[in-house]
Amino acid sequence: MRKTPIYANWEDAASGYVSDQDPQRGGWVLISPLPPERRELVLVQMRAREIYDEDRLREAIVRLATLGRAIELGADDATLIALRDATRVARKDTIVVPAHRYEGLSRGRGWARLGRGGDVRWGERVDGGYRVGPGRWSVGSTDGFFRKGADVWDCEHLRVGEETWTVAS
Repeated sequence: MRKTPIYANWEDAASGYVSDQDPQRGGWVLISPLPPERRELVLVQMRAREIYDEDRLREAIVRLATLGRAIELGADDATLIALRDATRVARKDTIVVPAHRYEGLSRGRGWARLGRGGDVRWGERVDGGYRVGPGRWSVGSTDGFFRKGADVWDCEHLRVGEETWTVAS
């Protein structure tokens, strides 16, 4: 039986496609190596976000695995760059964007809205935020008193192989 190599941190694993931490072996598991022509694109993404601390390590590993999966599905360079630059990526046709900061307060209320007036669509409330589709979404909240705020999320579909993925920035 072939043993899968493990790595202590993402820098050691950056030359491969990793999936998740193996708690019994205490490292990150390499699933399959990235092709050499795509490796630099992944390394640039990791360095651009300056992911050097433990708090951001899991996010970096998941993004690396997502880019590796996109390469396996035959994504072109433009799609890989869009996946690399997105703030959030979901491997399905909807994505969860985070709730606004005032929503968690005692009288706080929040929303995710696409459009205005009679042509408005509302996002579905789920744990940790709102499930939305493509479009320019306004995610906001109020604290129930005077403070009110909103963030704008641009969500779009990407075709990765035969699958439809959603990115949000």
